[in-house]
Amino acid sequence: MNKNIVRTRRPFAAAKLQKRVKGELLKYYVDKRIKAGRESKLQGWVMSDILKQVAQDLGRNAVPQARQYIVKEVCSITEY
Repeated sequence: MNKNIVRTRRPFAAAKLQKRVKGELLKYYVDKRIKAGRESKLQGWVMSDILKQVAQDLGRNAVPQARQYIVKEVCSITEY
């Protein structure tokens, strides 16, 4: 059984909670990659590199959400 799957009697509540859990995991993953980039010899990170890693590790469907998180929350860009 997958540990990341939420089980409940109310399917709508479970789907909403599952989406929230996945979003938090994605944010944690992106933040971890950004931190690793800052601690590297380069002392920086590139969004395209992080998005490639997201696609590899979490699937291509996670890339748009990761891009939105990086732009809006990490870089604080409101209009793009």
